[in-house]
Amino acid sequence: MSSALGTIVKDAIEMSVRGYIPGISFDSRSLPYMNKVLYSNIYSIYLRCCIAAERGDVDSITKLLSIIGPKDGSVNQLNSSGLSPLHIATKQGHSNVILALSQHPKFDINGLCKDGYAALHLAVKHRKVKCVKMLLDRGANLNVLDVGGKTALHMAARKANIEIVKIIMKQPNVNVCIEGQG
Repeated sequence: MSSALGTIVKDAIEMSVRGYIPGISFDSRSLPYMNKVLYSNIYSIYLRCCIAAERGDVDSITKLLSIIGPKDGSVNQLNSSGLSPLHIATKQGHSNVILALSQHPKFDINGLCKDGYAALHLAVKHRKVKCVKMLLDRGANLNVLDVGGKTALHMAARKANIEIVKIIMKQPNVNVCIEGQG
């Protein structure tokens, strides 16, 4: 996993090994250990982000995103269950977390989970109306196909969720004629 923080720390370690930073020195033999510590700390931050997303803890999400930094795409990384913090927040119905995550420059609102669903599909599947609205407000693509070739509209219609069908049909860029391969 690469990150702005990781790059900075890695560069600092390398510079100190070469003697470029006065007062700080590392033995070059410690580099593999330092890299391991660095990446475990970054992964720990990412895991905390997943936990905060599940709990709906916007303050923690905001703090963690500031630690991750604006150039780090790990905000979209999938956990061992194949879900990103966005997917987790969506399944739990935390539209406020979706808003917080969407502030990150590398945030991918249309990223798929390991099961082939975008957050909008998950919001429809789990009947999270506020999340559907928030995802659409933040620019989710209505016409993204899931692993089965269905759009969010197909899913809402199949589940007979009239409220979500109406919300989706009001969107200017909805394409009711898309057919996937599922």
